[in-house]
Amino acid sequence: MSAVTLRNVKKLPTGYSRLSRVLDHLNQEPKLHLPKVTHLKVRWNAKKLERGSKRFVRDALPRIRYANPALDIEVDKQWTGDVEPQIQFRFTNGEVKTISMKEHEDKPSALLTQVMDFAGGDPWAQYKKRTEGKETFVFPFRGPNPMVTPPSKTPKYKKSTKSTKQADPDTLVDPYLPITPTTAEATTPATSS
Repeated sequence: MSAVTLRNVKKLPTGYSRLSRVLDHLNQEPKLHLPKVTHLKVRWNAKKLERGSKRFVRDALPRIRYANPALDIEVDKQWTGDVEPQIQFRFTNGEVKTISMKEHEDKPSALLTQVMDFAGGDPWAQYKKRTEGKETFVFPFRGPNPMVTPPSKTPKYKKSTKSTKQADPDTLVDPYLPITPTTAEATTPATSS
């Protein structure tokens, strides 16, 4: 049985990885569970999307998708025409309700709070009760969304500092021969004195 040498084992990255940042973003409080919603449709004009709507689509929609894997989410991004930005919900009882995103053009947290008040159900009510009287943020500031923002430090690959000179063919050892003292002595040229 051969022993594994440390030089042949790749080292795994340590520390806070990009995947950890993405999972932290998706799992942050409050959880965006929509228990009684079966279908969610988000519609907006891509050229005229305001700050509140843009932040909802970029930051809250992935969190909603992660918290509700069975939810059908339809995104209708229009490039032409005059489209009113809106969020449409279809509930389990068949009822359809719509929220206009135009009312919250500059307040992304107000838009998300209205969505959760509208469709959040019991988990949202419990969260509001638990945080009553405390200053809470529906969009906690933890830096940019790691799912959208590329990592800030890209790995830089340096050129090898080893010499590129070719080894003397007389001193090379056959890689298929087991290395023993007799093999090493046999392949090393004798020095003449």
